[in-house]
Amino acid sequence: MLRPGGIIKIKDRDLNYCRNDNGILFAWRGPWGGIFRLSGSGDDVRWELLMPQSPHWNAVHQAIFYTGRLEPVRPEELPKGIPEVPEEPAGPFPSRIDYYLADRQLLISEYPKTATLVRNSKNLELEVHVVLREDGYETLLGDGEFHYLNRVFLRKSAAVDFVRQQHEDQMRAQARQPPNVHLVPDEYHLRRVVLALSGDSLVLKVFQHEVFDEHSAVDVLEMLETDGNRTV
Repeated sequence: MLRPGGIIKIKDRDLNYCRNDNGILFAWRGPWGGIFRLSGSGDDVRWELLMPQSPHWNAVHQAIFYTGRLEPVRPEELPKGIPEVPEEPAGPFPSRIDYYLADRQLLISEYPKTATLVRNSKNLELEVHVVLREDGYETLLGDGEFHYLNRVFLRKSAAVDFVRQQHEDQMRAQARQPPNVHLVPDEYHLRRVVLALSGDSLVLKVFQHEVFDEHSAVDVLEMLETDGNRTV
């Protein structure tokens, strides 16, 4: 789902400033590079880099370029005495998916139910079908587009049926509204994860993750361990 407008057009290396509702200042030079946040207080004020493609960068990037919810600040409006914005480091930077993969071993002892599912699966590989929910109102009028973990399924057909049911429920809800009331529907997105075993750990053979997705590997495993959120 795309929001009309909201895009700020700038030259690639112009230095730009803006602030959020809490008065926090941000600076950036190009639409796809790093964003700096002014942090600290008193004598310890400094510009901190939000790493490109990190979750925090994504949220601020959308607020600047997609939703237009940050207030532009002219250089002459900046607080007196703040340091100059440093040059962005050359990198390389982590890719977006690196922030959502596990940064530790996924021990079988932590996820025993999931490990049992893997052992009982064909070829000792467990295929998981992940449903992500996109809040339609937030995408259209709120903070931006974010796809959050909603449900996990062990059969693709069940995941597809679940998504279809959500869409049908929303259509029925809209049909009950007066003619001048238009509900903003949520969107649902399917992603694929494949798990296997290696020694005392679970390993990710496949972890499908696309732009705006916010589910992590640990999120998926924790939901698999919770029977109420897992559908066979």
